[in-house]
Amino acid sequence: MVIVFDYKDIVIINFILRKFALILWKLKINRIMENNNGNGAGKCPFSSGALKQSAGGGTRNRDW
Repeated sequence: MVIVFDYKDIVIINFILRKFALILWKLKINRIMENNNGNGAGKCPFSSGALKQSAGGGTRNRDW
């Protein structure tokens, strides 16, 4: 048994496979975002907008 595809069939199959791949990719991204939601937010210094504690006071004019 031989299956013959013409150009239109290949275009349609390609379109369907690309849509399916896009749906799978979006599901994967959503799953990653749900797993990371709330985890690690305290580890990122840029998420709160300001540093809570600095390492040191730095050099002042009177130190020179």
